Order: sequence, then structure tokens, then C-alpha cells
Amino acid sequence: MGNTQGVAALVKGLTVDEAINKLKGIRCGSKQTSCPDQLATALQEAKNQD
Repeated sequence: MGNTQGVAALVKGLTVDEAINKLKGIRCGSKQTSCPDQLATALQEAKNQD
């Protein structure tokens, strides 16, 4: 839960596009993705649905 709150605090006040650009591609160690990267993916999908 701490990571989620941290990511939320980092993107507060940003536009959707700014948040996507800031978070997309962040990896977690050797994993291909991370919580911030998954948020960027979700934001992009939501944006594409509009």
C-alpha cells in the first residue's frame, strides 16, 4: 500500500499524458514491468477508451 500511495503522490497534479510519460517503462529489478509502469498502462488504456 505504501508504494501505491507514493506513486499517487508523485503524479498528483499531473495531466494524464504527463503521468504516462513519467511512469511508462519503469522496471522493478529484473521484472519487465512495475507498479508505476502498470499504472501508466492503465491510464493509457482508459485514455484510449474515451
